[in-house]
Amino acid sequence: MKLLKAKRTFESIGQRVSETMIEGYCYQFNIDLAHSNSYSGYSKPIKLRIYTANKKCGDQQLIFESPMIEDEDWQNFTIKFTPEKDYRYLLFEAFYKEGWFKRKGNILVDNITPIIHCNKA
Repeated sequence: MKLLKAKRTFESIGQRVSETMIEGYCYQFNIDLAHSNSYSGYSKPIKLRIYTANKKCGDQQLIFESPMIEDEDWQNFTIKFTPEKDYRYLLFEAFYKEGWFKRKGNILVDNITPIIHCNKA
């Protein structure tokens, strides 16, 4: 389990995937999200955004934006996406909203499944 905290608007972490995600193909994975009501003063709810990119900290294509995660109970999300280009990285971003509005929040992330091919919906 990892805890991402946002001091201002967002913090993020990038991860290289084992195989290139090919433009035009459908991919999916699952992720569990929750919120901690008490974490070192970072207790407000925030969102999670996920991007694909070709560099570690890139944010070239937004593939998922969660609702505000306010519940301490885990919620499972299926992320289904089709890359607009070939990409090698995912970026996970703890996010509040555009601009530099202060929001001391947290989001818990767990059970990220492997990325698999899917049928286009």
